[in-house]
Amino acid sequence: MTIPVGKEVTSEAGIADSHVYFDTKEEAVAYCERKGIPYQVIEPKESAHRQVAYADNFAFRRGEPWTH
Repeated sequence: MTIPVGKEVTSEAGIADSHVYFDTKEEAVAYCERKGIPYQVIEPKESAHRQVAYADNFAFRRGEPWTH
């Protein structure tokens, strides 16, 4: 079961109507360890977004020619 920090948590073990929210990763881990729930911590990845200008759509260095 994956428990995202700040997201709702449901269990397939019979308490599907329960929701648990955590403010920090440490709280979520401590909860899982207290209750004996197996868990896996997945850190969020940094986005690879680069800022581009509108003019880059018409630049000569584009990999593909601009079309409508």
